[in-house]
Amino acid sequence: MRATPLADRHRAAGARFTEFAGWQLPLQFAGIVAEHGAVRERCGVFDVSHMGRLRLVGPRAAELLARWLSRRVRDQAPGRVRYALALAEDGTILDDLLAARLGDYEFLLVVNAVNREALLARWQPQTAPASAVLGDETLATAMLAVQGPRAAAVLAAIGIALSALPRFGCRLLRWQGGELLVSRTGYTGEDGAELICAAEAAGALWDALLAAGAQPCGLGARDTLRLEAGLPLYGHELSRAVYPGEVGLDWAVDGDDEACGVAAARAAGRAGLHRRLVGLIARSRRVPRPGYAVLRGERRIGAISSGSFSPTLGQAIAMALIDADCATPGSEVSIDIRGEPEPAELVALPFYRRS
Repeated sequence: MRATPLADRHRAAGARFTEFAGWQLPLQFAGIVAEHGAVRERCGVFDVSHMGRLRLVGPRAAELLARWLSRRVRDQAPGRVRYALALAEDGTILDDLLAARLGDYEFLLVVNAVNREALLARWQPQTAPASAVLGDETLATAMLAVQGPRAAAVLAAIGIALSALPRFGCRLLRWQGGELLVSRTGYTGEDGAELICAAEAAGALWDALLAAGAQPCGLGARDTLRLEAGLPLYGHELSRAVYPGEVGLDWAVDGDDEACGVAAARAAGRAGLHRRLVGLIARSRRVPRPGYAVLRGERRIGAISSGSFSPTLGQAIAMALIDADCATPGSEVSIDIRGEPEPAELVALPFYRRS
């Protein structure tokens, strides 16, 4: 079980821990609802150091990424970040990730913890022929996510200005003598930034953010926030059994046909995909859990991929992959919750959008 560089601080703050992808991570501090509200109304900070951080360097780095990812990267300007997919040969999803271009010949990829080692094993053998190096910086660095309507003010208070950084922009800064990568990205549906620093600098950065007004948050609130924002999670909405078009990510497949899986994903879309990702709002407060069947009458039309109680809406919500011919917003369905059908309404995603 791996621990992040901030584990001692989390323990001292009374965090409850959970295991995720081989890491011991804080599930909650003050409580999921309180932390969720802090991010929606003020500012929260998450320790997301478990996320994989892979640095690709070399004169043909963009050419390599163009073969690995579903997005165009050759025209990506330095200082910009793109959401992308890594696809299998059959067009299904190996991972979703962020690709930040740091320079003409340098990229940083932030990948899901559960897929980091598999992606390294898949990609590293291809780097030597291209005179490139793919390094794993996950254990040598830390990553914090500062999110919420006051995130920019909190960051400004510790000397990090977001005002000149566009959404999906990134830049390298010096902070207390060390290198800090700031990207205006996040996984909550709110404004904010993700910060990557050396592991030994993480404690000082965490302390400064808390002193400036950020509230510590755990994985529990991260999950309810991303669900409200309709953001997919690998292993739930995304997997080797899912095509991008089924979950509304066909826009993220704009790369060359020569890129791994891109032609297959496009062909699957042209052939007609039979499932769609939808949102559901339950009529009762009973929470739909992953794997629960979604029914139309007696017909099983799909299954819940993620579900929780929404603190913002005050209702039980879920996402589900269901038969495409049943995926009309406003339709009434039921969810089989432990043998009892609970009525629900299909709705367009996301459930919550920042004004």
